[in-house]
Amino acid sequence: MGAIKLKRRSIFNLILFLIFIIFIFLIYSWVIKTRHRFIYNIKLKISDTKFTDVLVHEYTPKLYNTTVVLLIPDDMLSSHWSDIDTHSLLLSNNYRSIALQLDKDSINSKSPTKDFENAFILSLALRKLKAINSIIVIPSTSGSYGLPLVIRGVNQFKGVIAIAPHKVERFTRLEYSMVRVQTLVIYGERDEKHGLVAANYLSELPFSELRIIKGARYNCYLHEPKEFHKLLFNFLNQIEKVNEDDDFEK
Repeated sequence: MGAIKLKRRSIFNLILFLIFIIFIFLIYSWVIKTRHRFIYNIKLKISDTKFTDVLVHEYTPKLYNTTVVLLIPDDMLSSHWSDIDTHSLLLSNNYRSIALQLDKDSINSKSPTKDFENAFILSLALRKLKAINSIIVIPSTSGSYGLPLVIRGVNQFKGVIAIAPHKVERFTRLEYSMVRVQTLVIYGERDEKHGLVAANYLSELPFSELRIIKGARYNCYLHEPKEFHKLLFNFLNQIEKVNEDDDFEK
């Protein structure tokens, strides 16, 4: 009887020990995941009398060569890039990632003038965050202020990832043909509204490539994050290779 009790106690102690180890592992994983994460607002001066705030989610490794800017659509939570682990994956591959969310009331405006003002705000944010020469990801509604910066802006982006962006029709095919930046165009196979329209216009970009995520709908990167991340890192590796080749030629 005593031997059975001793055996049960040993098993119980072992279970407690395993639970303790798992708990420590989870805490350690959380610390590793969040120690490079910063969430804050930056205040930008638009004019002498007008200011605006931009919400920033930043993940920065100790050493990195490239910053990836992730625009946050106005109909999404500010944490949605974290929710699909994009930040964590970029961090683990030594990329600095910055998710930006502009003022929602400003973004929801249907005025083209307002969209270009938001593009100006985005440009100011990139300068303040030292993310001018970055790779920018432009999903869905963020196209209203992200695309003007790519098509008509002066920012020297390393690359652009356009995920069925809106307002592509605001630029002429001639303007698209003059853009000299590596661009990855992504949309879901079942997104026949925004995806097809965006792909039609963005195909005029000289250095663009199209990838369709099979079975995915609108906001394909949220429905099929694994496939999106595969395309994302293939493109990032491609950009890094192009930059290495350019440095070698110099």
